Order: sequence, then structure tokens, then C-alpha cells
Amino acid sequence: MPEEVRTAFNAMTIADMAHNKRPAIYAAWSKQIEEQKAENKALQDARTAKWEEINREGGVDAAEEAFNAICDEEWEIGKRICAVPAHTLEGVTVKLRVSDILGLEDFGDPNASFLSIATDIRRLAARLS
Repeated sequence: MPEEVRTAFNAMTIADMAHNKRPAIYAAWSKQIEEQKAENKALQDARTAKWEEINREGGVDAAEEAFNAICDEEWEIGKRICAVPAHTLEGVTVKLRVSDILGLEDFGDPNASFLSIATDIRRLAARLS
């Protein structure tokens, strides 16, 4: 904010602000800022549209859809593996590897997989007792 605009702004009262009675220099500066924001938004929107067009033409959208489908399939397989009770240490190890591959600890609620592993460990520990 230029100094002369800052001075005009600082001279405004709360009543001036409430009734939108702004000094002309401040109003002009505010209008200029709003116009710059609108121009910037227009440039950003045009850039985004061009970027989306390039992605569509280049097949990025289709590739991303295919990638997401494969990830969904991997996730479903991992959930099925974790749903099968493990009766050996090797079975627990498989579940731990699935958990690592899927990065379950990075998700907000990894509990289903880890509860399944904990249940398996308890089952194995009970057999050893």
C-alpha cells in the first residue's frame, strides 16, 4: 500500500468504514487492487484450462483413470489378504508386507489391517502358551 493511501486509510473512522465512506485515494487504490486480482484470476483460469486441455490431449486423464483402477484393485486384494486369519508366523509376515506395500500407516484409519494382525499374533501366542 503506498504511503499516501496508508495515511488516508489510517485517517478513516469506524463510522466511515461502516458506511463505506472511503477517501477517494483509498477507493481508487482498492479498485485498482480488485482489477489486478481479477486479471490475475483470468490468467490463472486460462492457464488451468490450457493445462487441462494438454492433459486431455496427451492422455493423462485416461492414464490416471487406469492407474486409479489398478490401485483400487491392489487395495481390494490387500484387504482380502488381511481378512484371512493367519495361523503361522509366515502368514502374519505376509500381512505386514501387505500393510507396508499399501502404506496403511499413512492413512487416517489403518485399524482394520492392524487389528487383523494383532488378532493373528494373539492366536499364535495362545497356541504357544
